[in-house]
Amino acid sequence: MNEEINDENQIKEDFYSQPTIIDQRNSKKIFFPILNIIILIGLIILYVLFFTKNKTNKEETIITNQNPNSLSIAFINSDTLWENYEFVNVIKEKLKNTETTMQSQYDAQVYSLKKDYDEYVKKGTAGLLSLNQQKQTEEQLSKRQKRLVELDEKLSTQLIEEKQKLNTMLQDSIINYIKRYNKKTNYTYILEYSKISGVLFANDSFNITEDILNGLNEEYKEVKAKNE
Repeated sequence: MNEEINDENQIKEDFYSQPTIIDQRNSKKIFFPILNIIILIGLIILYVLFFTKNKTNKEETIITNQNPNSLSIAFINSDTLWENYEFVNVIKEKLKNTETTMQSQYDAQVYSLKKDYDEYVKKGTAGLLSLNQQKQTEEQLSKRQKRLVELDEKLSTQLIEEKQKLNTMLQDSIINYIKRYNKKTNYTYILEYSKISGVLFANDSFNITEDILNGLNEEYKEVKAKNE
């Protein structure tokens, strides 16, 4: 019997490994990689340096060449932004649905292959298959197993690409809005503040999170209304 199918202990538990797929004893379910939707957090780097004053000379954008008295700083609480920006929740839900669909597609193929494998073992144990039938069945199961590994890789790539596309859309929506916002406010720096950021303390008088969040949600609602 084909070694890859016979070895019940080599079940594909790690998404990126390439072992066998069948476990006759406990029929472990093979899960498509769970790409945590929360990995969106951290993708947006709000350490955006807006050198909006004296743009006519590149040298004037260097901090050391600016008059310290002319610096203006603001910060955005990214934790609050992530919890309340409506587009973030939309993207999380979309990624979750995409992953669920792919998982179901993959699981259906795993179930079908294991069912046929179990039937093959049953017939083989009962002596109902000739040597030629055993050989043909093993070859077929082996080919299906290979296709399943390929499907695994294909779905993984598709999910990663979808995640990257949506994350780029999210990042662009925030950064582009901040740039437009800063044309009116002319901050020298707009920094990120969160529980895991390098900023240990930030005076609330420099907090522009509410303005940014309200503006982002308003723009999102407008875009959503146009597309409905």
